[in-house]
Amino acid sequence: MKYYGLRNQGATCYLNSILQALFMTREFREAVKSCSKHHKDDINVRLNTLFESLKEKTSETTEVTKTLRIEKVYEQQDAGQYLEKILSDVSDEASEIFKGELIHRTVCDQCGSHTDDEVPFFFLSLPLMDSKNGNYSVEDGIQEFLKDVEFCGEDQMYCDECKYKCDTTIKYKLKLHPEILILLLKRFEYNYHRMSYSKDSRAVDVCYTIDLPENQTYELYALVEHVGSLTGGHYTAIIKSEDEDRWYEFNDSSVTLLSDHRIQRKFEKSRSAHLLFYRKKRIGSQDEEQNGERRAEEERWAVEERWAKEERRAIAEIWAEEERKAEEERWAEEERWAEEERWAEEERWAEEERWAEEERWAEEERKAEEERKAEEERKAEEERKAVEERKAEEERKAEEGRNGEEERLCSGPLVIEDQSTESTGCNLWSRVRSCFTRRDQAKKRDTSVV
Repeated sequence: MKYYGLRNQGATCYLNSILQALFMTREFREAVKSCSKHHKDDINVRLNTLFESLKEKTSETTEVTKTLRIEKVYEQQDAGQYLEKILSDVSDEASEIFKGELIHRTVCDQCGSHTDDEVPFFFLSLPLMDSKNGNYSVEDGIQEFLKDVEFCGEDQMYCDECKYKCDTTIKYKLKLHPEILILLLKRFEYNYHRMSYSKDSRAVDVCYTIDLPENQTYELYALVEHVGSLTGGHYTAIIKSEDEDRWYEFNDSSVTLLSDHRIQRKFEKSRSAHLLFYRKKRIGSQDEEQNGERRAEEERWAVEERWAKEERRAIAEIWAEEERKAEEERWAEEERWAEEERWAEEERWAEEERWAEEERWAEEERKAEEERKAEEERKAEEERKAVEERKAEEERKAEEGRNGEEERLCSGPLVIEDQSTESTGCNLWSRVRSCFTRRDQAKKRDTSVV
């Protein structure tokens, strides 16, 4: 069978490499073809059209880049990022081939309680590191990825059972093995010293077969390589034909058959391997045995998970009951405080009203007392004036009587009786002087009064 390449639009070698790997994955190609019948204009249709064209000739990826909204075709991107985008956009039937499931089990070292989180994945990201024997392999990366992680000291995690932070261990387990396992070697990391991304070119031994936990074996059938720098490098794909059991190199529009010697060089101490595609290996009864073991393991995990859920539910019910009781007590306490405040407020209002009433009574009494005193003063003043008027009237009458007597004496004819004795004359002159004296005094008094 003859294979054809994909034309590079500028710097779309990253896309060409992963599209060739997906095209050479028969299960994915058939799922996309099946789903494209029920859609008119989506990524499934574009991929199916491209795959049909690849069977006959070198093809263009223009429609795929438009569907993926790739506008800068002269700017290189990360192949792993766009592989994940394609698998996220295609139908569930197509992406299910690559989908696996991890269980993150968080175990409290203090009480032994645990919680499980199910995490789906399309590929496993393996960190690169220096190996003790000098030959770091893909299996080393898988073991590093699945090893237990301990959190202690300042990194302790909160335990819902213990109600405080404890030393914690996180265990990773593959619950669902995908049909196609993709491993991403983390070549590109952010360098915080340089404040930019950099490429890690450490050598990695690419294993042709790998054994995952539960005795599941996978065989390598595709490899995406990256050579050069982060911004100026180039992607190619090395893929094994399922029909011919031969390896081909897909370099954009060029397709080359590789010799065994070149394949061996590609796998040993590779400094360019980036994405690895492994297909699950099936060997008759071994598959049945593995499936049985997997089902037993899954049942055991399901039982443990059910127990854990029941424990969590019971604990949650206890907490809910305690919270409800605490809430009721808080409400009762708040009502009691509100009632006491209301009583205190009513007493304060009553006290203020009593004070206001007493002040009003005191004010009325004070006004009554002032009115009484004013009345008494008015009556005393009237009596005083009456007395003064009466005295003045009496004095006036007495004065009038005196004045009348004096006027009568002074203006009336002086009658001198004929008396021959000397004492009679003296008495007469004495009376006359007295009359004139009283008249002068009356005039002076009238003048002083005026």
